[in-house]
Amino acid sequence: QEILDALEELEVATAQELSEFIDVGAISIRNSLNRLLREMEVEKIELTRTEVLQEGIKFSGKHFKWKIKQTRPLKKD
Repeated sequence: QEILDALEELEVATAQELSEFIDVGAISIRNSLNRLLREMEVEKIELTRTEVLQEGIKFSGKHFKWKIKQTRPLKKD
């Protein structure tokens, strides 16, 4: 949900900007899931697939919002 909220904040974007945004998101989710994996290994936690996906997206949502704030404000023509 946080990712969807972050995407809504973009309003209008060029294809290049959207591509960069998605790339950052993919890296963010991968990093989040790697962090979750380490926690699971240390604490011997088992999660369902859905729980893993929700955790990965939750971790990365904050990073998405930070990324949007760093990009130039997008203006509609």
